[in-house]
Amino acid sequence: MSGPDALARRAAQRYVDAVNDADGERLLALFDEHATLLHPTGRYEGHASIRRFYEEIVFAGRARLRPGRLVAEDRTAMLEFFATSPLADADAAPLRTLDVFTVDGNGAITELVVYYL
Repeated sequence: MSGPDALARRAAQRYVDAVNDADGERLLALFDEHATLLHPTGRYEGHASIRRFYEEIVFAGRARLRPGRLVAEDRTAMLEFFATSPLADADAAPLRTLDVFTVDGNGAITELVVYYL
């Protein structure tokens, strides 16, 4: 696997691992320092804001991601997720999202847009 789409695929796969391990440092290392995260809860720009989002929402909620379909072209990857949390009701269905990753020539995430499905 090589080329721009491979960079996007790798970033998306590393993202899943870092979120599931609740590893903020490894996760933040995937993002360009000026990256933008667009999420239904708001817009987060730069490392400090993105770190706060993950610490206060994702890691605090103990989110677990199960990846679904992954499509990549050029420097963009679209990954379907099924997110669960042990803090949710036992009978709650997983939250289904579509995350769109855009990476630069080094594979750093420059933009991540999260859509709830």
